[in-house]
Amino acid sequence: MEMIPERVKETWGANEDYQEIFEEFTLGEYEVWRILTKWEDRFFADHYIHHPDADRVIFLHLECPKKSFDEFKLLYEEMIGTIELKP
Repeated sequence: MEMIPERVKETWGANEDYQEIFEEFTLGEYEVWRILTKWEDRFFADHYIHHPDADRVIFLHLECPKKSFDEFKLLYEEMIGTIELKP
């Protein structure tokens, strides 16, 4: 978690209208921090992806406006399935 900039962590939950789910997991050798957010009629999926041998973090932001959660979930899974991570 220390790889995520403090300025980003300080914004989490800043707006009470947000609904957020925070998850940490590994994807192969990569550490992934994911924040799923629902706000008004939009869904967001923010990812911070880090390889232990790297000095930087990859940031991936996906946004799906005006979709139902079921539509967003299908789109999200399709998009994530096309990402291939290489060290």
